[in-house]
Amino acid sequence: RDTLNFYAGLQTTLYDKFSTENTTDFDVGSTVRLEFGDSTDLRANIYYDGLHEPRTSPNEPGAAVEPTRYKLFHSDLMIDRKPNRFGITIGGVFDNYNYDNTRVFNTLAPPAPREITLSNADRDESIYTGFGRISYDFSPGYSAFIGASYESRDFAHVPDLYGYDRSSTGYHIDAGTQFFISRLVQGQVFIGYLD
Repeated sequence: RDTLNFYAGLQTTLYDKFSTENTTDFDVGSTVRLEFGDSTDLRANIYYDGLHEPRTSPNEPGAAVEPTRYKLFHSDLMIDRKPNRFGITIGGVFDNYNYDNTRVFNTLAPPAPREITLSNADRDESIYTGFGRISYDFSPGYSAFIGASYESRDFAHVPDLYGYDRSSTGYHIDAGTQFFISRLVQGQVFIGYLD
């Protein structure tokens, strides 16, 4: 059955004290599913979120005046085809992170300013992922599979503020068996290689 959904949400967190910890996050997006006959399925998602980094994040300065805001744009597409015992799945994912600057308390004595601004421009990044998987049902409730994925992380500013190039590429390959214990419980056993 073909479906198309839209959604939006808003979440506000307020504190009795320390109003600088107050945050308002939002998300808006859409999902779609299309069926082509009895054997092919297409699914896609797209959303845009406005979020805040938690205080527990290792990237959040301890002297930050307020949590750092960032935007996340996500999109993914997957096509699954299984005309018989053989099945194939291919797809891709794109994520883009864009961080606002962080205001921090200045530890220097006056007349230094009370607050300074730290740039997060070197944290902005785009992540591209492509994946595929082939499976074969060799017995009722049991299937063998082999899959692979490739990922590229591209930072907007290279090198970063410390002189490092953090952009990277990598891939992983795995093969194994998927099995159904019951209608509600399933498991996987596999081995893989990561680079």
